[in-house]
Amino acid sequence: MAIMGDSSVVSNNLIIGELVQRELIAQSKLLSTIMDVSSFAKAGLESIQFPKAGNFNVVKKASLTPVTTQALTYTTDQLDLDQQAVVRWSVEWKAALQSEVAVLQDAIGRASRAQAKQVDVDIYDELIAGATDLGNSGAATFRREDIVTLLTGLDNNDVPEDGRFLAINPAEKGAMLNISDFINAGDFGSDRIIQKGQIGEVFGVPVISSTVVLAGAPVMYHNEAAAIGFQKSPEFRQDQDMDNLADDYVLWQLYGLKSLLNSNAAITMTVAV
Repeated sequence: MAIMGDSSVVSNNLIIGELVQRELIAQSKLLSTIMDVSSFAKAGLESIQFPKAGNFNVVKKASLTPVTTQALTYTTDQLDLDQQAVVRWSVEWKAALQSEVAVLQDAIGRASRAQAKQVDVDIYDELIAGATDLGNSGAATFRREDIVTLLTGLDNNDVPEDGRFLAINPAEKGAMLNISDFINAGDFGSDRIIQKGQIGEVFGVPVISSTVVLAGAPVMYHNEAAAIGFQKSPEFRQDQDMDNLADDYVLWQLYGLKSLLNSNAAITMTVAV
């Protein structure tokens, strides 16, 4: 007879943790749109520093005139690993035994989705905190002109065209569908990879619709506008609550976020919805 001991429980928890991590990645709409610096978040650190390079300037050489050597400077950004996100719940043995649904599996799925949404909430808040605010558009709805204004703002800051995203609340989706330059994701070819939450694109910029984006406060940004680093990927733990004849469960993760590029790579405005 096989007896499940402590090692089996640990192994099972690791498997669940891996499944939760996959669910987090699958459910999050904004996570893959910003920089991931998790490789720098080693154990034993309370914050991480990751490099940021400057740029070269092109000069025109005149005849018989030496070219000045340029120095490429590197600075570091510091990201504090201070976001300890936790979901904890308890299930009585009697309730689990008599339930018609698989209580634990259902709870893990719901906890995973809650963690994914919290990551998106934190990402949006960090983007807005570091974004340039253009103020109120003054229009009755989200318009093509507003999108052009956001694009122009990024262009004026020399933000690369590749890697841009527009995050909107579902309340702005109707207005987006009425913009002639908007391409619905349903019209993409079968070989096109569609971003989670992407409803289409406008002027080549993927449009992400999520309830974590405040209605009337869309944000257009580059993927280097913010960074996230996970020091602890989602971990599942369990213990027995003998006082209440129940099992106690925790799903937690530890990460940090930071807005980058001094507000140059993220722009927001207030629009009517």
